[in-house]
Amino acid sequence: MEVIHTPYDPQVGTEYSDIIKRTKIEIPDAPLPVQYIPVEMESESIVQVLRQEGSLKKAAKAIIGKDSQRAILRTWRYFIKTRCRYDFEYWGCTQIKIKLKGKSERNYLVLNRAQRYYLTFLERLRKTGQPIFIVLLKARQWGGSTLTQFYMMWIQKMHKTHWNSVIVGDIEKQSKVVLSMYEKACEDYDTFIDEGVPTALKPFGRTNDIRVLEGRECTISVGSMQKPDKIRSEDISMAHFTEFGLWKTTDSKSPDDVKQSIDGTILDDEFSLWVIESTAKGVGNPFHETFTGAEKGENKYTPVFVPWLMIDMYSRSITKDPSKRATKSDPEAYPHFIASMSEYEWFLWNEGATLEAVNWYRIKSRGVDEWRMKSEYPTTAIEAFQSTGRAMFKDEYLTELYKMCRKPAKVGEIVSSSNGFDKKEFLQHLRFEPEDRGHLKMWSDVDKSVEMQERYLVTVDLGKGDSNDADNTVVCVFDRYWQQEGEDGYPEVVAEWAGKESETDLLAWKIAQIASYYNNALLVIESNTIDSSKEDRFRAILDEIKDYYPNLYKRAIKNQNDVGNTGSFRYGWSTNHRSKEEIIANLQWALRDGMYIERNTEAVDEMKIFERHEDGSLGNVKGKHNHDDRVITRAIGIHFCYTNKMGTPRVVSPSESHIVRRKVVNENTM
Repeated sequence: MEVIHTPYDPQVGTEYSDIIKRTKIEIPDAPLPVQYIPVEMESESIVQVLRQEGSLKKAAKAIIGKDSQRAILRTWRYFIKTRCRYDFEYWGCTQIKIKLKGKSERNYLVLNRAQRYYLTFLERLRKTGQPIFIVLLKARQWGGSTLTQFYMMWIQKMHKTHWNSVIVGDIEKQSKVVLSMYEKACEDYDTFIDEGVPTALKPFGRTNDIRVLEGRECTISVGSMQKPDKIRSEDISMAHFTEFGLWKTTDSKSPDDVKQSIDGTILDDEFSLWVIESTAKGVGNPFHETFTGAEKGENKYTPVFVPWLMIDMYSRSITKDPSKRATKSDPEAYPHFIASMSEYEWFLWNEGATLEAVNWYRIKSRGVDEWRMKSEYPTTAIEAFQSTGRAMFKDEYLTELYKMCRKPAKVGEIVSSSNGFDKKEFLQHLRFEPEDRGHLKMWSDVDKSVEMQERYLVTVDLGKGDSNDADNTVVCVFDRYWQQEGEDGYPEVVAEWAGKESETDLLAWKIAQIASYYNNALLVIESNTIDSSKEDRFRAILDEIKDYYPNLYKRAIKNQNDVGNTGSFRYGWSTNHRSKEEIIANLQWALRDGMYIERNTEAVDEMKIFERHEDGSLGNVKGKHNHDDRVITRAIGIHFCYTNKMGTPRVVSPSESHIVRRKVVNENTM
């Protein structure tokens, strides 16, 4: 609360960020005697002279040769114009007027706490000379779009000439609303620092969709998703895509097409800017893919998320009588309020919400569906992208899972010295081969320092086909070392192979090699693809390795006439409606109680969009690239780790270490 209520005065210059650092300057005879200016301004000669001379009058004498009122005014004008070039916050609160929601008059732009947080990202990129490419995921009503547009205006006014920009919405009306804000600000623009320079926006040529900023020769054009051809240009330096999550894909065009139409025109130069901003509108759409891609470092954008708890209007004083509003919290009411906090409210507190903000959330959420509240007022990016109330895994559990994730220690493939003629050699002399584009991510290598039984588990979800949109085959390796008897530990994901392989026999041996490398781990292959497919190549996967790999999971079968059965068992794990419900329930339990350690963020990404569909089935939200391969491998793994499908991991005694075991693991193994 102390931080939130720290006075913020952008004219004097309030320091609140390690990115936007300030230094003090005193000018006793200036209209603003004490200021805190950006540290970068210290290199300017006007600052050096003012500090050396100690007054505005003496500085005017030193620079102009006169200390008349006109000379002093010229010196002051030059100083504040220099500050405006370095200090966006000062420029905004002295030059730009905006219409605030609920206010009749126009007021100067004074940034709120959420806007100042967003500004630190813009300034970090600008100050390091990088192009300013940002994807902004925002809660409602804090002015993210407003700040984006005026930051672009600041670049055009104070830094660059002939620096053209475009505003793009789903429909032109959205774009023109943003443009009208720009036009109104130009009408109210203070001409003191630009004496004699025009400030208005004028029509460009004969079109109503392009304006030109007089005196700077910068154009501002508008376009829309519905008419993408209107925004094609060979000379755009800045783009603002507003409410990108609302853009709908049709048969003739998509949001990605609109992005691509100007992607090549914006160069990766200093002061180049591209902001894609929106509130979240579900998952599987281009905005969700762009934001999550930025989080993973897979595209050129910097991800920025502004949660509701950073918006100061979302706060309610805590009183003994909750039905009565008060301007200030009653200290005696805190203990009772704290004692009444739910598990989720403690989650909000740990995420940084004040008790007053938690109180606001409690009041606001009364009578509102939990998923809808989280979607409208997200605390985390995971919550923001909720599209329905059917999510199977709670956001707070996934947030904890994300904290465990890290970059793999190694990337490559498991290879053998086989010449390809003798199949037995495929599983001999195995080694890890580093490869930048390898499909195997390894967080922990195999541990051969101690011989153990039941330590490693490998689960497999087979993909269908090798097209770009087809599922990957995912091979997940669990280490159960800390599940030894007497140990209070959990299974840990230590490696994952994910990829496509068009040749069935190679895929089969790749899977077996990974399991063999990890000390002949129990290999559990989800067999639905094999069981349901009419293609012999899928059925050949298990046939290829069953006679060579000694620790392959088998399940008991009831129908002796079942195709592919061997005696009273069949290879592989069958995921039917009943078993899928069971393994997903087990995974829910493991997430709730923190009973396994995840390392791969992509697995958590899949979990956050895993839901119960309207027809009652379980799976990921339908959309491009929305697969659940990793969810299934984790669910099967947890099921085997905790439901007696495997024994307790134990160290092999010297007397039994020489014994070669070839056991059958099936439904009846206990």
